Amino acid sequence: MIFPLPYSSYINAHGEPALSQHSILALEATLEYLKWLARSVVPSASWRTEPWLINDPKIVLIAEQTYGSKTNKTADLMKQFLVERKIDIQNIQTIDRATNNTYEQLEALKPIVDKKIVTLIAFAFHVPRIGVIAHHLKLNVQILTVEELLKDKPDLANEIAKINSLPKMQKVLRTEKALTLLAKLDRLGLIPKTYSHMFGSRMPLALYI
Repeated sequence: MIFPLPYSSYINAHGEPALSQHSILALEATLEYLKWLARSVVPSASWRTEPWLINDPKIVLIAEQTYGSKTNKTADLMKQFLVERKIDIQNIQTIDRATNNTYEQLEALKPIVDKKIVTLIAFAFHVPRIGVIAHHLKLNVQILTVEELLKDKPDLANEIAKINSLPKMQKVLRTEKALTLLAKLDRLGLIPKTYSHMFGSRMPLALYI
């Protein structure tokens, strides 16, 4: 079971819902991981145009609310992205529960994964907090980073490097460290739950930075 973390969506300049660049990169990393899985099961699949069509594992998407909209959901846009890239819709599971923070997203996974290992795909800056929350929730996870999965895709790797080099990204990283410390103390996720219930979905990082 694979869970690419949603990194929000927003209403673009044309008034249409769109995935944030971080969400798109997380999905590109998911596709790369599926290709790797296919090749590890069937080595000869490396010549195929779409090797990830072999033995697809379940991809889980969670219905995070689109920033600036009360009706659109990030998961719907993520599903559309994957289906357009020939991922079988039968292998995509959507959890239709409003979750606008990392704690609630991982909490929503717990009933469906039971004691199975779930592969989380996330950006490196996010990993420490995810690990803390997964430990609180007793989730059996392996975390793969977007950066590692896309390191051999020059265009995408350069895009990630460009984003990470932006001056305002340093503020994001400092905030993430503070959130990780809070997560260690807030075992029930009361702070992020209260915040998201009061203010709704978060602004996509691409807009913030």
